[in-house]
Amino acid sequence: MFYIITYPEPDLLRFKNKHLNIEILPTSNTYSSNSKNKTKAVLDFCNSKSPDDIILYLSLENFILLDSKELIQQKFKSLKTDLLFSKRHNDNSFREKYIQDKLFNSCDGSRLNINFYIGTARKISMIWQNYLKTPYFVSELEYIARLCHFKNEIDIKIDDKEQIFYNYNPKDKILFKNKKLYVNQNLKNISFVTFSDVKDCQVLKKKYNLQGIFCNVQ
Repeated sequence: MFYIITYPEPDLLRFKNKHLNIEILPTSNTYSSNSKNKTKAVLDFCNSKSPDDIILYLSLENFILLDSKELIQQKFKSLKTDLLFSKRHNDNSFREKYIQDKLFNSCDGSRLNINFYIGTARKISMIWQNYLKTPYFVSELEYIARLCHFKNEIDIKIDDKEQIFYNYNPKDKILFKNKKLYVNQNLKNISFVTFSDVKDCQVLKKKYNLQGIFCNVQ
C-alpha cells in the first residue's frame, strides 16, 4: 500500500477538502514540542501499517502534486532506496549558503529538507524513533543531519537529482508539456513541487493553467 500523510496546521479544513487522498494525522499533546508531537503521530501511523508499505510525508506548505500516487510509487521503487528526503532549495546569499552547507542541515554535500520525504514504514519508524528521546531544543533537521553525518544502519538519501521532489527556483528553466513538468532539461518529469513563497506557487499555477492544485493562503 501507498499513503500520503501530513500533520494538521491552521488551514486544515480547506486542505482536507482539496486533497481527499491525503491522510491528515491526529494531533497529539504528549510533548511540549510541536515537532515531537508531529513525529509521534508519524511514528504511530507507520507502526500501524505493514513494514513494507510506502509512505510520503508532506508539510502543509505551498506545493503542487503533479503525479498520481501510482506514478510516485513507481518512481520511488525505481530508485532502489528505503528512504528519500527532499533537497532544500538553493539560497543565494553567502550567509544563507554558509548556514546551509557548513552548519547542521546538509547531508553528504546535499542540502536537507525534512518537510518532504518518502520511505517504507519500517525505515521511517526506525529513523524517527530516537528523536522523541532528544532534548527539547534539538530540531528535526538537526537530528536527521546528525544521523547522516555520523552514519547508522539507515541509508539516508537526498533527492539531489530531483526525480520526485523539486524546490521551485524562478531562475530554473521550466517546461510544462503534456501535463508533465520538466526542469533544466531533465528528461524525467517532476512529481512534486514545493515553494518557499506562496506567490511563486500562484505564478506557476496561473502561467501553466494548472487545475485542481493547492497554493496555501490563497
